[in-house]
Amino acid sequence: WSWFVLSVAGCAVLLAVTNAMTLDIAPVPLLWVLPLSVYLLSFVVTFKRQVYYPSWVRSLLPWALLVGVLLHLMGQLRLSLPAWLSILLHLLILFCACMNCSGRLILAKPGNPRHLTLFYLVMAVGGLVGSGVVSWIFPLVSSSLLEYPVSLVLVAVSMAIGERYGRDSAPTPASRTGVGWDTAVGLLVVLLALTAA
Repeated sequence: WSWFVLSVAGCAVLLAVTNAMTLDIAPVPLLWVLPLSVYLLSFVVTFKRQVYYPSWVRSLLPWALLVGVLLHLMGQLRLSLPAWLSILLHLLILFCACMNCSGRLILAKPGNPRHLTLFYLVMAVGGLVGSGVVSWIFPLVSSSLLEYPVSLVLVAVSMAIGERYGRDSAPTPASRTGVGWDTAVGLLVVLLALTAA
């Protein structure tokens, strides 16, 4: 279950950031290459033989999600930062979200080689579902970039699920109590997104 949700969240936030950058900030040809490169970089870094998923990346996620919500609200209110700064912030948010999703995925990877095929198949289907929802369903539902805050919520929820049900997830002091930063920020993102809609 966590494999699917984490891969859906990673692909959804990739496409949501790409849409925000290319539709809202700067409709520049081939600008979509930057978010794709960041996504692939985070995937390669975490899925290499020596896993790289440092604790500072985990600790930055709530702040990255909060900045993402604020950027979305600024876009809804037609307030804008300089294009280069906005693009840089979106790419940093994407990097942090994808590093956390990929890092949690690699921690949840099965130890038994017989289950690896299922693991990668579920990851692929999750990526397809995340891409399909952002590309096909959200444009039918809303004319605004609603997929951006929803994908941020999905990242927060998937991190909470991955932390709770991951194979090698080491509990943090917050997760022992049942309420972590990811859950709190996810609820905050939902409230802010609902007020902006």
